[in-house]
Amino acid sequence: MPETSSTPLEITPSRLPDDLAAVQHLINQSQPQAAHAALASVLQQRPNDALVRVFAALVARMGKQFAQGRTEVELALQLNPQFFPAWIELARLEHATGRLDEAALAFKQAHELLPDAVDGLLEWYGVLYDARRYAESLPVIALLAERRPDDVSVRLYLASTLQQLGRHAEASALYEPLLAQAAQFPLMLNNYAAALMNTGRQSEALPIFQQEVAARPDNTLARVNLATLLKERFDIDAAQEQLRTAAAQAPRYPIVHNNLGLLLKEYQQWDEAEACFRRALALDENYFGARWNLAMHRLLRGDFAEGWPLHEARWVGAPELRHQPNELPKPRWRGEPLEGKTLLVWSEQGAGDILQFVRYLPRLAEQVHAQGGRLLLSANKTLQPLLNASFKAVLDAPVIDDTVPLPLADFDCHCPLLSLPLHLGIGAGDLAVPVPYLKPATARVTHWKKQLAEDQQLRVGLAWSGSLTHQRNPLRAVGIDAYTRFADVPGVSFYNLQFGAAADVAKAREAGLPLIDLTPEMADFNDSAAFMSQLDLVISVCTSTAHLAGALGKPCWVPLDVNPHWVWMLESEDSPWYPHTRLFRQPAYRQWEPVLERLHAALREWAANGGQAAKPAKAPKPAKPRKG
Repeated sequence: MPETSSTPLEITPSRLPDDLAAVQHLINQSQPQAAHAALASVLQQRPNDALVRVFAALVARMGKQFAQGRTEVELALQLNPQFFPAWIELARLEHATGRLDEAALAFKQAHELLPDAVDGLLEWYGVLYDARRYAESLPVIALLAERRPDDVSVRLYLASTLQQLGRHAEASALYEPLLAQAAQFPLMLNNYAAALMNTGRQSEALPIFQQEVAARPDNTLARVNLATLLKERFDIDAAQEQLRTAAAQAPRYPIVHNNLGLLLKEYQQWDEAEACFRRALALDENYFGARWNLAMHRLLRGDFAEGWPLHEARWVGAPELRHQPNELPKPRWRGEPLEGKTLLVWSEQGAGDILQFVRYLPRLAEQVHAQGGRLLLSANKTLQPLLNASFKAVLDAPVIDDTVPLPLADFDCHCPLLSLPLHLGIGAGDLAVPVPYLKPATARVTHWKKQLAEDQQLRVGLAWSGSLTHQRNPLRAVGIDAYTRFADVPGVSFYNLQFGAAADVAKAREAGLPLIDLTPEMADFNDSAAFMSQLDLVISVCTSTAHLAGALGKPCWVPLDVNPHWVWMLESEDSPWYPHTRLFRQPAYRQWEPVLERLHAALREWAANGGQAAKPAKAPKPAKPRKG
């Protein structure tokens, strides 16, 4: 990012008084001691000149005399609080001493005074970018790009910022007119290819990364990106080769170790993966992506003492959450006594996460009410009827629509739903709660009971894919073709639980699986839960359907990929979260056939036994917390 300037203002020496022009010349010649000596006499003659004080602050900063520089710039602001160069120099001093937030504030103040000024914009942008405040940095660099339309570097900064904000298509459109000048900007092709990769244009990105690595074997960033693309194309062996090479080339580059850790999880090399995440954090303690990945890893291994605190890094470390708002204009509740206050718990992430973690609302309500407080919950509309029916006895008001801002007077503090385990002190022995803890409205249960009354066979619901936009869905989904083998299981009626999948339903029927589809009649999760309550078994990949079945206490079989979502933990066939859930795990990366064969055999046995199945193997004991 841009370095701090050594000029107090974008004015030429000819526009400065002669004595300050001489000082500026010495500064430009990198002679701070001579500049300091020349400035001393100017200060003696004009001690109340704000610009002279700004020069004094600049010279002090160049000599790393930051306290003296602060004194001088404060004197300048006392002389003229509206003096743009003084605010710019204050910002540069704050930046030089690592106070990024204060530097950003001073730059903001300067440009509020002179909105048309260009001086300091690039540095202001750099401060915000380095502080990972990408959304705030975007209008600053966009303004500079507007003022300097022919400055290629500025346009590249703009494209990079758009990428940080996940706006990859806009970034690639900015790069394309500049590609002819790529030889002058070594990172341009790498960043352009990364933008292509993140907009589904992998076939265009791959040769660019390969050419970059071939032309410059020491280009570690291009090598890391090539590995990422290879992994997305399921070539994990080639990806590992690239990352091992990168780690040998740049052992102190945190992203290499972080990405290698992620890749090693696909090989079930859990210990080495964890060591990689810890190495990345040791190299950069503010690497929130690595902190988040370590959180997922510790929770996966059952270490909640370390995992829950690390899990709070999700707002800055999880790719899908880092740009989501997570604060409200009221204090965040962190487990302290409420003393009669009203606590708002707000839902976060996907429906599956919400369905899983609302289990702790009764426990929280008991604590809140014992302290004379009130408990509120917000959630999206599709979940509200089910949550109202399930928790009306513990909430102090109906579930609030999270798309409508709640008046600040209605609550005193707030907490995101998935922070409850941390603040409630949830350990391995607290994961399970009595099921069902979700209870659909009686009227809808009665409706679906009548609808299915004529079907006297065993009823099995099927879900074969999670959200199509989820980054791991290509590895979690089995596809409808995987389930068509169930057609030979006698005495079973199969029901679709995959919404918006009419084409897949038709495909299943053509393949001989008579899949019954009533999903068009289901309005929300309350309807889905009521319908599911009438089934004998649910078979679902890792998606909200599996969590809904578990929360209803419904028998559920879950085919899992080799590197599962952390809640399913490792090795066992059972789940500490859901007592009637059975897990069918891949033996190795992308090997679904052994899983499907086991599912098929288990289903035939279950049907032959009238809907009874052997209990799954128990989960191993959770990992002990790390010491030190």
